[in-house]
Amino acid sequence: FDAISDHEVGAMFGPGFAQALLDLEPGRWAGPVASGYGLHLVWLSQKVPGDAAAFDAVRQRVRDDWIYDQRIAANEAVFRQLLSRYEVVVEPLVPPATVEGGS
Repeated sequence: FDAISDHEVGAMFGPGFAQALLDLEPGRWAGPVASGYGLHLVWLSQKVPGDAAAFDAVRQRVRDDWIYDQRIAANEAVFRQLLSRYEVVVEPLVPPATVEGGS
């Protein structure tokens, strides 16, 4: 990745991985660094200080996140309503029958 923020790294690999990268020294291999995908050997070429995001960009991101959260909540409400109409029964797993006389 080139010129990626710690927030973007955290979104892709998890906050622990992003924090570990912040603690690394540039210009060296480091690892293993754990993420939700496993362990990584990491080369950090450089650290560049970030700047504050523009208000309009943040406003749009917050709006998009809010709309997404509302959609998820609405879907969850519909699923719960549908589920309330039915009785869900989970039957125990029955192992396949063994063939007698086989090797």
